Amino acid sequence: MHSFRIMAPLSSLSEVKPLLTAGASEFYSGVVEKEWLKKYSFVNAPNARHTKEANFSSFGEFSEAAELAASNKGKIFITFNASFYSQNQMPIVKKQLEKAADSGANGFIINDINILRYAAKNFPDMEIVTGTACTVFNSSALEFYHNLGATRIVLPRQIRGEEMALLKESADKLGVELEAFIFNGICPNIDGMCTFHHILDEESSCGLKIQLACRMPYEVEVVSNADERKKITAASHISIWHGTSAVDCGLCSLSLLKKIGLKNIKIVGREFPIGKKINDVKVVANAINLLEESKSEKQFREQALNSYRDSFNKSCEYINCLYPDIGRELI
Repeated sequence: MHSFRIMAPLSSLSEVKPLLTAGASEFYSGVVEKEWLKKYSFVNAPNARHTKEANFSSFGEFSEAAELAASNKGKIFITFNASFYSQNQMPIVKKQLEKAADSGANGFIINDINILRYAAKNFPDMEIVTGTACTVFNSSALEFYHNLGATRIVLPRQIRGEEMALLKESADKLGVELEAFIFNGICPNIDGMCTFHHILDEESSCGLKIQLACRMPYEVEVVSNADERKKITAASHISIWHGTSAVDCGLCSLSLLKKIGLKNIKIVGREFPIGKKINDVKVVANAINLLEESKSEKQFREQALNSYRDSFNKSCEYINCLYPDIGRELI
C-alpha cells in the first residue's frame, strides 16, 4: 500500500466503486437539498459548487455513498465550504451538519469560522477540516484554526515547498493533519481573498462548460505608485490566465510531500464527468507508484512529466503547475 491517501471528488452514488477501484481512499462531496434551492438556488450554494452536476441532491443518496465507501475502508467528507453564511442561512446549515453526521460522513470541510466552531463543539467525533479559503500560510494561522477545533488543514494553492515543509513540522507538534492539492483547480487568486464567482458557462478543453471569472479576458489598468515595470508585471499576471485550460497538475511535488510526511492529497473536480474523475485518480495513483519505484527525484520528475503528457496530450507548462518552485528544484 502506498504512502498517500488520495481524496477524490464525488457527486453521485454510482461514482463510488469506480473511483475506489481507480485508487481513491477518501472522498469529498456536497449536498444541495430542495429546501436550499427554493430559498437560495445554486448561485448561492452552501458548498462553493454552483451546479447540479457537482452535488448530491439528497442526504439519502449521500448516506448510501457513505455506507458503500465505509464498507470498502474509505472515508467520505462533506463540504460546507462557502466563505461565509448569512444569519438566515445559519440554522439551515446547522441542520444539514446534523443530517451529514447521521448519514455517515466522517468529517466536515468548512471555511466559515462560526460554523467551524459550532461543528467542533457539537460533533466531537467528526473530523473538522478547514477549506483552502481559510488561507493557512503560516504556523500562527495553523495554530489559530487548531484552537478552534480543526483536525486537518487544506493548504492554499499558492504555498511554496519550503513553506509546506515548515508547516508540516508545526502541524506535527499540534497533532494536526495537512492536505495538499495535487490535480486540477489551480487558481491565480488566493481563495480566502477572492470574491469571484465560480459559475460554469462555455465549453472547455476537458468537455466541461466552464468559464471562471478569473480566466475571462480583461483589459487591466494598474493604479499604483510603483514603477512602470512592476505595474506591467502585475497587469500581465491577470491577463495570462485568459483561456487557460483546466489541466493543472502537481505530480512533481509528490517526492517532497513524501519526504516531509504529508500524506493527504486532493483532486479537484466535483463537477467533472465521471470519466475524467476516474482518469485523474488513475494518473495520480500511477504517479505514486512511479515515485515508490523510482531511483531518484530526477527520474521521478521525468516520469511525472511523461504521465502528464500522456494524460492531457500536451506538455507541462508553468501556468498549469500547482507547485512550480518544487518542479524547478527537481530539474
